[in-house]
Amino acid sequence: MTTSDEARRAPAQAFAGRLPRGGGALIAGLILAAGCGGGATEGATQGATYGISGAISGAGSHAVAVTLSSAALGNRVVRTDSSGRYAFAGIPAGTYTVTPALQGFSMEPASAVATVDRADVTGVSFTCRPLLEVWGRDLGAEYQNLDVAEDGVGVNDATVTVNGEVMTHPAGFYQDGYYGGQLTNALGAGATIVLEVTRGGRTVTATGSVPEAPILTAPANGAAFAPGDAVSVAWTSATQPDRFTVSATWSCGPGCGTGASFDVGGAQRAFTIPASGIPTGLPITLRVFAYNGGTFSGDYLPHGGYPGMNIRAEWGQVVVQR
Repeated sequence: MTTSDEARRAPAQAFAGRLPRGGGALIAGLILAAGCGGGATEGATQGATYGISGAISGAGSHAVAVTLSSAALGNRVVRTDSSGRYAFAGIPAGTYTVTPALQGFSMEPASAVATVDRADVTGVSFTCRPLLEVWGRDLGAEYQNLDVAEDGVGVNDATVTVNGEVMTHPAGFYQDGYYGGQLTNALGAGATIVLEVTRGGRTVTATGSVPEAPILTAPANGAAFAPGDAVSVAWTSATQPDRFTVSATWSCGPGCGTGASFDVGGAQRAFTIPASGIPTGLPITLRVFAYNGGTFSGDYLPHGGYPGMNIRAEWGQVVVQR
């Protein structure tokens, strides 16, 4: 047997550990390539983005603004679609706060935390309920008149109390949302009025005090003014309400009354009605009212044009001629 024959018959393990010339460099290159491949995959995961979505119920046809916020991302805002759903796209991994908002509505919960970790986050949902819009037409020492609305619509099924006494919506009353009644015992100036309104698990509480009635001192009853004259009105009051209202009313025909009113600060004791503010050739009835607005708490939405309890007091009136 020749040497070449022995080499051919040598077991394969005889060559274990032997590398062809340049073989080490080849394997090192393969290892390096494998390592680079693993790094590329990891980088793609780190750069990936995901979504956060959910729904908001109870908003009706209103679009709710939903804010997604984090220290790194800042704030992003989307609005719900017609079905109440919202979605954020392109969100990197991290922890975010989701906060919905709709004017005139409360949210449950007020906000939620969403943590994005290599997957979309779904089902971040909320329930919204309209706040109760409550305002006094005029509350007072004895007679109480107020309105309750929800999402801009008067409601007749609220429970309303003033100092614990129930105020009701009169059957067949021409306007929805009105409540009224009379206290069993009249209150004096400075007495506290507590108003409570509840409906559908929501509660509004308001507290205020009965103002002192201002005493009208000028002009004198029956005074006459030239058509171009302004009318100066003066009154006294030992206390300072939130505001005074100077009222001028006159007839606009059979069964018709109209007028003008002027709000002034609670520290004032006089106001001049401009000549252009009242008509000529008619008797004008002048009054001065003191008002306190009170403070509200709970599920409360201020009325856009006439907010507050509007607790009122007045002393009397005079009639003048122009």
